[in-house]
Amino acid sequence: MKVRIVGGDIGQLGATRYKIEWLTIKPRVNTQDGIDPDNDTDNNIEYRPEKDSAMLRAQEVFTTTNNLCWKVVTVTKQMVVWLSEEKLLARWKDTEEETAILTDNDYALYLSAKNEIEVNRQLPFSFIGAIRPDRFWWTKINTNSLRQNRMPGRQPARSPSKIVLISCSKSKLDKRAPARELYTGTLFKKAVAWAERHGYEWYVISALHGLVTPNQIIAPYDYSLNQLRGARERESWAHLAVSVHLMSYVSKGSHAFLMMPELYCRYLQHELDQQSITYTNPLQHLAIGKQMHWLDNN
Repeated sequence: MKVRIVGGDIGQLGATRYKIEWLTIKPRVNTQDGIDPDNDTDNNIEYRPEKDSAMLRAQEVFTTTNNLCWKVVTVTKQMVVWLSEEKLLARWKDTEEETAILTDNDYALYLSAKNEIEVNRQLPFSFIGAIRPDRFWWTKINTNSLRQNRMPGRQPARSPSKIVLISCSKSKLDKRAPARELYTGTLFKKAVAWAERHGYEWYVISALHGLVTPNQIIAPYDYSLNQLRGARERESWAHLAVSVHLMSYVSKGSHAFLMMPELYCRYLQHELDQQSITYTNPLQHLAIGKQMHWLDNN
């Protein structure tokens, strides 16, 4: 049915469109000390009726805008919904469908920050000062600050090594603790024991954090890879875990034993290939009971 939309337009209830949104840095702003989005930027919004045309326009904005703030453009699906059914008055409302266009490294940082917010602030926020949580929180990402607050690492190993990558477990302690203690799942514990028995360095592959070191202190959380929307976010999660984090600890030519579900492997393998890290998944195609038996006896 046709309704009156706030702003004076007449439209169809349930109609959709796509909002393209980005910030540009105002002239003469000194970006060396960071950017205040409220005072140093202009907000730009355009609309397109179809997603394909919106994505093309967003890509054009991304590649041609020299003063683009944070290197991010978002495309959000909107729908006409009731504001007041009695007055036959409607409004455009953002839906959950959002696509961000960024460079790979910046997208990985953006995604990491976004995940922190999406767990309802269960964690002490590790990027204090980098993001202001409000309606346009994504525009407040300071990628320089994010890089400075990245997980501390060490210089890559001088020679290739063998490592074990273990997926996080759903069961956890109810308080902050080193990763080796926080995750309490039986399969996780057995995978850690296998790695240490063979003298291999091991790391946790976390759906929320990317990569976590054994002694890194983190808080409990409830977040899984299934909560990342679509291949783009999962690919960027894998980029964060391997190309941004893991390569701070290992050298190209290393070999990784993957102790994790197939979904995790699917997205990590491409990044491992990109970094010239070979890998095997000794638990692949084994039922849980047989996985535990293998870990105990090999």
